[in-house]
Amino acid sequence: MAIIISSRNNNLFKKILSLKNKKNRDRESLFLIEGKKFVLEAQKCSMVKNIIVSETYFKNNKNDLFNLEEKIVFSDYIFEMISDTENTQGIVALCEKNKIDIDNIFKENNIIILNNINDPGNLGCIIRNCVAFDVGVIIISKGSVDLYNPKVLRASAGNIFKIKIFCEVNITKILSKLKHAGFYIYATYLSSNNYIHTIKFKLKKVIIFGNESNGVSNDLIDFIDETIKIKTNSVESLNLAVSSGIILNQIFNSR
Repeated sequence: MAIIISSRNNNLFKKILSLKNKKNRDRESLFLIEGKKFVLEAQKCSMVKNIIVSETYFKNNKNDLFNLEEKIVFSDYIFEMISDTENTQGIVALCEKNKIDIDNIFKENNIIILNNINDPGNLGCIIRNCVAFDVGVIIISKGSVDLYNPKVLRASAGNIFKIKIFCEVNITKILSKLKHAGFYIYATYLSSNNYIHTIKFKLKKVIIFGNESNGVSNDLIDFIDETIKIKTNSVESLNLAVSSGIILNQIFNSR
């Protein structure tokens, strides 16, 4: 029989509530995911620290608690305070951030660098695109939107658990290492004359996607071997997430 926690003074409740703030997520090296599908994906990667369910979920799903010995149940009232969705499924998980060494990326062939990405929906969708089209690593620059922002997590549809992702990386330093390791560096540029359908992409490659408004930072120009762009009819530019899907699909299907 589970004890139902209903006090806002409960330490676990206060910790989970504090994770709505990026500063606290960084300090604790924890983040929150919501929804049964996400929780299942996180469990496969052994990233789940605690699973918390609402009182209603507990009453309606007593045989569906992920075989946990300790069942943490919040009253519906305080569960609503930690939920980030309008129609909650009544299940969240407290997860530990993945600790992987960025020096292990050099055996990959396809690496994506995201340079100052601001929109959480874009980041989440790009992560989905990368998983769909066999990208090995995503590197997110300092100054980009937080990977563990709830809007990013929702837009990624659980795919953050299916790919190596490195956050708040010094891009100039990692590009220097990648160049030294033999990677060919492509970057998206509106002014490029190189359309993606005409390019024979190298085996070991990096694709840089720049900021939604300003594109790739000027301090990265010296690392770039070739600029690329998508041929369109009358639209000057496409949404960043859409562009990434088109480019990654082209690379995936032309191998």
